Amino acid sequence: MRLWRFVKTRQWRSAVAELVLVIAGVLIALAVDSWRGDRNDRNRERAYLRQLLSDVRATERRLETSIAEDSVIFANVSRFMDAANTYHATAGPAPSADSLRSWAVTAYSSFVPLTGTYSALMQNDGLRLLRNDSLRFHVIAFAATMASSQDVLRHTEGQTWRNSERADLAWWRNLMQPSGGRRWRREADVEALLRDPEILNTFTMQRTVGENRLGTMRGLREPVATLRRMLERELKISATRPS
Repeated sequence: MRLWRFVKTRQWRSAVAELVLVIAGVLIALAVDSWRGDRNDRNRERAYLRQLLSDVRATERRLETSIAEDSVIFANVSRFMDAANTYHATAGPAPSADSLRSWAVTAYSSFVPLTGTYSALMQNDGLRLLRNDSLRFHVIAFAATMASSQDVLRHTEGQTWRNSERADLAWWRNLMQPSGGRRWRREADVEALLRDPEILNTFTMQRTVGENRLGTMRGLREPVATLRRMLERELKISATRPS
């Protein structure tokens, strides 16, 4: 009844016009809010993409540096084992103590990737900002690959430290062997070192560790390069999209 009296006392067309204006105003306000939210998301997406690309490029450089440095270390360990094998196969002559010392290095180049940006994307629901489904899935796969590779590398680092301790102890034990009236040798007994089973076992293990380490890092080259190319391509596309 109230509605009927309202219609009778006022022009219904005016009431409809006012209602339409109210609805239109609400819809416009919602559209503006949606546009602003979408624009903010796009700006955040571009910021994430730029930072992620910067991190991936830095990770790629660090990876190549670590591969180059570990390759030198692995080559020296291989020279040590080749010299030992040759000595045992031919019964001499043994390499010099200086050469043996330069090859007998148990070490590694620490590879530390930049993981902050993609970790933030995955932990703070930032992946929803990436409109490219392929890129989003690749970031997830890249994070998993990097995590598993880091586990392997940490394991090889622990093995390297243990091998280093064993090699140092064997080296000092060699120097402490009596030689004439001296308590300490001035130089290591190279032939004794090449016959020492502790030394031979240690560097045999270290060569295997080096192979695993280099294989793991070389296996990261393609995932890192692929993600870098995808990010470079997506940023070019993103730059052409309207905000």
